[in-house]
Amino acid sequence: MRVLGIHDAFDAGAALVIDGELRAAVNEERLNREKNFHEQRGRLFGILPAIKKSAYPRLSIERVLEMEGLQKSDIDAIVLPHARPSEFLTSIPAKFFRSQFGRAILNLPLIGALCSLYWMNKRQLLRSTFKQLREHGFSTDKVHFIGHHHSHASGAYRTSGWDDALVIVADLEGDLTSTTVWRARGNDLELLDETMFPFASMGAFYGNATASIGFRKHVDECKVMGLAAYGDPKCLEEIEHGLTWDEERSRLISKKPLSFKRFVAELAVGYEKKDVASSAQHRLEEVLVPFVEYWMQKTGCHRVCYGGGVAHNVIANQRLQEIPSIEGLHIFPHAGDGGLACGAALEHWYQHAEERGSSVSYELQDAYLGPEYGEDAIRAALEKYKLPLNHSDSIGDELGALLADGHVCGIYQGRMEIGPRALGNRSIVSSPTGSGPKDKVNNKVKFREAWRPFALSCLAECQDEYLMDATAANFMLLGFQVVPEKLEEVRSAAHVDGSTRPQTVSASANPRYHAAISAFREHTGVGGILNTSLNRRGEPICCTPEDAIECFLGSDMDAIILGDYLLTKKDVSKDQLTEFEALEKDVAVTA
Repeated sequence: MRVLGIHDAFDAGAALVIDGELRAAVNEERLNREKNFHEQRGRLFGILPAIKKSAYPRLSIERVLEMEGLQKSDIDAIVLPHARPSEFLTSIPAKFFRSQFGRAILNLPLIGALCSLYWMNKRQLLRSTFKQLREHGFSTDKVHFIGHHHSHASGAYRTSGWDDALVIVADLEGDLTSTTVWRARGNDLELLDETMFPFASMGAFYGNATASIGFRKHVDECKVMGLAAYGDPKCLEEIEHGLTWDEERSRLISKKPLSFKRFVAELAVGYEKKDVASSAQHRLEEVLVPFVEYWMQKTGCHRVCYGGGVAHNVIANQRLQEIPSIEGLHIFPHAGDGGLACGAALEHWYQHAEERGSSVSYELQDAYLGPEYGEDAIRAALEKYKLPLNHSDSIGDELGALLADGHVCGIYQGRMEIGPRALGNRSIVSSPTGSGPKDKVNNKVKFREAWRPFALSCLAECQDEYLMDATAANFMLLGFQVVPEKLEEVRSAAHVDGSTRPQTVSASANPRYHAAISAFREHTGVGGILNTSLNRRGEPICCTPEDAIECFLGSDMDAIILGDYLLTKKDVSKDQLTEFEALEKDVAVTA
C-alpha cells in the first residue's frame, strides 16, 4: 500500500509511506525557497484571521513521487493531518468540557467563537486543497483524515521501533488542542488526555515569551533557547502565571491564558531580554518534567516517544533525559508541523496494518529521506556557474585536511535531511576548537547573531569521550553536557553553559560524513567537528546543487564539497562572488 501524506498549512510538505516505512519526504520551502511556506491569510472584518488559500505543496508531491518512481495513479490513499470541519462544531467543543470543565463553563462564548472561526477556516483550507488536488490530477475519493495531534503522535511512535510506549505531544495548537498524551501498545494509539487551546499551551507560553523579546513567534523560539543560557531567571516568579503544572489536579493550567501575551510583553520592558529568555526556558522545564513524570508513573511505561513543536527544545529534552526512571526517549527528527505529512501517512498505513500481518512500529535509522541530486546534476550546476570541475577520489580526506587547517567548508552530498537539523548532507562545518571558528561562521557565513550556538557532529565511537552520560543521538535533538576536560577541544561546538546538541555519526548511517570526521581526527586528534545547516540567515536549507553553489558564492565559506567535487574560493574569480543582503534583520539583543 502506497500512502501519500500532504500537509497544506504552516511548513507545508509531502511524504510517502510504502509498506509501513517512511520512504521519502520533503517540505515545500526547500523547493520553492519560501521559508516556512504556509497558507495565505487575510482578515475577516479587518480583525479575525481568515484563510484564503491553502499551502498546497505541489512541488513536494511531485518530488516524493519521482523519488520512488511512482505516478499519481499508483497512490492508494492520500492523508491530510486535520480534523474534519464538522468536528469543530461537534466533537471538539465537547473536548473542552471533558478536559477543562470549569474553564469551559466560564468561557462558553470564547469556545463558541473559537470553534466557529476554526470551522470556517478549516472548511476554506480544505476546499482550497481539494480544488488543487483535482487540478493536479488526483482523485479526492482517496482522501482520508488523521487529526493534527494524532499525526504528531504517530510520527513519534511509528518510527521508534518500540511496541510499547508513552507518547507525549506538546504543541502550540493544532485542531484547537495544545497537549496530548497517548498510550501505544502494538498497533494501537490510545488517547489518554488532552489539553485544549488556549487554556494551557506549552508552545503558546514559549511563543509569547519569544514575541515579548522581539523575535518572531512560531519561528524564532530556537533563538530564545540559545539566549537563555546567557541570562538568569530573574522574572521566573512572575512568568509562572503563563504556565503551571497543578500537581493536586494533575493538570496543565494557565492563570492568564487570554492575557498572558500582553502580560509578558509588559513584563519584558523591565527586564533584559536574556533574563526573560532564561525565565521562560526554566519555566518550560519546570512544567514539562513533572508532567512527563506523572504520566510515566500513571501508565507504568517509562519509554517515551515525544513530538510536537516543543520537542525541538533541546535543553528541555536534556532535562527529560535526566529523569531517573526514564528508560528511553525517542523524538522524531521532524517533530514540528513540517513533519505532519509523515505522521499522517504512517498512521493511515498502520491503521490498516493488521490485515497485512504487520502491527509494530519500525526504527527510523536516519533522516536522509529528501531529494538527491547526482553527479550529473552537480556537474551541470558547476558548468552553469562557469566553475571548475575538480573531481576527487578521496573527498573525505581532503575535507578533513581543510578543516584541520582552519577552513570553513560546506558539504553537499546524498539525500537531503528531513527536519530542521542538517546532519552532514547539507551542512557547513569547521574545526570545533577555540572560539574563532564559531565567530567566523556566525559573522561571515551564516550572517546571524553572534551568541547563537552550533552543534557537534561527533564520531559515534568517540561519544563517551566527549559527552557526559552519552547515548546515541542520531538526529541532533538531545542535549548533553560536554566532558569538562574536553570542553576546550570543542568550544565552538558547545554553548556558553557547556552543553551541546550533538549528532553521533556512525559509519553505517553516513559513511562519507564519518570518513571526513575520521580524517579530521587523524590530523588533530579531535573526534568531532562543528556543524550547522547549509544556508544563510533567512533562507531554507539548500536543496539543489545550485542552491549550494549560491550559498557558497554569497558567503565567506572557504570551500565546499559537492558530491565528489571540491570547490574552493581560489577557484572563483571576484566577479563570480555575490554580495549577500541579509533576508532577516537582527534584533538588538545583548548577550
